[in-house]
Amino acid sequence: MGTVITLNVENPRPFQIQWNSGELQSYSLTELKGLSIARIEPLVKLSPNVAYQISEDGSYFRAWIGFRTKALAKAWLIPVKKLVGNLSNLIDCQISELQHTGAKYEYAVECPRHKTLNKRLEALGKVAELDLERMPSQR
Repeated sequence: MGTVITLNVENPRPFQIQWNSGELQSYSLTELKGLSIARIEPLVKLSPNVAYQISEDGSYFRAWIGFRTKALAKAWLIPVKKLVGNLSNLIDCQISELQHTGAKYEYAVECPRHKTLNKRLEALGKVAELDLERMPSQR
């Protein structure tokens, strides 16, 4: 992981990236593509409880599903997991820097059920349509 430090389009290697190790390197656009380095798009919120982030080339995909209480999160675990795939352990996001959805508790989608990005987004859309502020109905 790294952060773009400078961008000077007049240089032959306009992208300067500082890696988490502290190393600073310059790359051309062709080199970035060759190394599979892509820009990560800003967070997209599908609802107050569902958010995702993807890279420009679609190789990176992360999604989060948030809940106001731990009890709601645990009650929705199985129905949500059936729609989107394997979820992380429940993340306590009481610190605002950890929040993606703005909720106190979140699950991250660890291993999406679907292979294609369109299907992943479609499944997230179905989760976004659910009323995650109430307990799921018993069937």
